[in-house]
Amino acid sequence: MKKKKEPRLVELEVYGLVVGPHQGRPLLLMKDKTGSNILPVGLNELEAQILAFGSDRQDGPHGISLSLQKTIGVKIEKALFTEVRGQRQVMNLFFTSESSEKAAVVECFAESSMSFCLGSKAPIFASETFIDQCRRTPLDFHLTQSATFGRDKVPPNLVQ
Repeated sequence: MKKKKEPRLVELEVYGLVVGPHQGRPLLLMKDKTGSNILPVGLNELEAQILAFGSDRQDGPHGISLSLQKTIGVKIEKALFTEVRGQRQVMNLFFTSESSEKAAVVECFAESSMSFCLGSKAPIFASETFIDQCRRTPLDFHLTQSATFGRDKVPPNLVQ
């Protein structure tokens, strides 16, 4: 019996924030360290504004969540893109606790959780299969091939 091959995961970092051509939907562009895989992540407008102005600020919308995590000893270990449902990308957030060896996994939509993940400085992963699937989804994903992404045009807090 053949063992199912596990998909190769790549760690992603922020590449830029752009406005997509389809109804002006914001897109967060993430790339792997080699630059060979680019993942466009559709965002809602609030997420885009949080990312543009700093998701890790203590006075920002996630400040209380970040403080609470530290206070109760909970840490987000990683975020993993898992599937596409319609035109929405699904992620699993993996949390660990100082008081428990059991990790908690929370499923969420990327469009409303990216600023939390980035503010928590959690490493973000996706399989190459997932990235390829997103390139074929009609949600503004063709933008990654047609837009100009100068690093000088990206808000400083988004540049690694």
